[in-house]
Amino acid sequence: MQEDILDIVKNLHMSNIELVFVGAGAGIKAIDSILSVPGASNTVLEIMIPYSNSSLDSFLGLKPEKYVSSRTAELMAKKAYYRALELKITSGKTMLGVSVTATLPTYYNKKGKIKAYMAIWHAMGLIRYEINFPDQSLSRNYYECLISNYVIKSINNFHNNSEEDLESKDIIVNIKKY
Repeated sequence: MQEDILDIVKNLHMSNIELVFVGAGAGIKAIDSILSVPGASNTVLEIMIPYSNSSLDSFLGLKPEKYVSSRTAELMAKKAYYRALELKITSGKTMLGVSVTATLPTYYNKKGKIKAYMAIWHAMGLIRYEINFPDQSLSRNYYECLISNYVIKSINNFHNNSEEDLESKDIIVNIKKY
């Protein structure tokens, strides 16, 4: 695990955040990073991976117009947030519903671009992220690692912001090949 990600996860586990994470299509390596650092039980209430379309339909209670979209990430995060409220362990903690949905390279040629949408639902609203990849030729593992790191960094950004900075916003991130 990268040293900066390890430090971020350690800090999150010492924070006042409790969360439910839902990932469909990508961001799954974030789970390993979060759970492999001692203290995860202070932060993580539940992790869900509704990977197939039918599983995501069941989780959402509806069939989304598009599985990989900002709206779907928002719906996932909202469900995760309300699940976090049900499961919360300690009162006074900041509850989050965190989601990611993405389309990554696979064994067949995809029609659309490789991209991801993330959302963080919290008591004061919603923060959405759209991650676009200008370079569409990298490995699935490379995209997965980038998205997973961004999931962790986004939770950390939420944690480090003041209340005024937590209003709903859209952020487009263009990640370039290193």
